[in-house]
Amino acid sequence: MLNAVSELHSSEPSIAHGHITPCNVFLEESTAYLADFGFDYLRKYASLFHNYSNKSAYTAPELLKEKGNIINAKTIKADIYSIGVMIW
Repeated sequence: MLNAVSELHSSEPSIAHGHITPCNVFLEESTAYLADFGFDYLRKYASLFHNYSNKSAYTAPELLKEKGNIINAKTIKADIYSIGVMIW
């Protein structure tokens, strides 16, 4: 998982995942897969679902301060925070 995130962050331009949680990490034997990519365009429809939120216990504190239930400001620092919480 750390290798996948490292590849994202070191790509040009860098890519922040923005929603790293245990639900988005899939394990198969000794390989971890990171999921939940490419759904940014669905966020505008998320408000249609009652009480939908992409905030969780793995969300960086600075992103929790954003108004509403939807995080729009994905950052590499927030990804690192989410990974740290998962490891902890």
